[in-house]
Amino acid sequence: MNYWINIYTAPENYAMDDAIADAGRQWTPDPKDIHVLHITEYSHGSAGDMFTESLSKKRITASNLLLSAIQKYIETK
Repeated sequence: MNYWINIYTAPENYAMDDAIADAGRQWTPDPKDIHVLHITEYSHGSAGDMFTESLSKKRITASNLLLSAIQKYIETK
């Protein structure tokens, strides 16, 4: 099962890591394929904080969703 979590950044202070990430926008998926769309105030250099921030409308973190998906996958093997 594919499950797409898309986190966009809107940091107060735009940093070099954000410019590099903006250059990679060609990886933006088709909106109909996105399961969770979240906008954060963290910059890309704070990926750890982005990964543990509660996602909008889900009240769960991206890391919790990933862990759950891994556990479900392991249970099927």
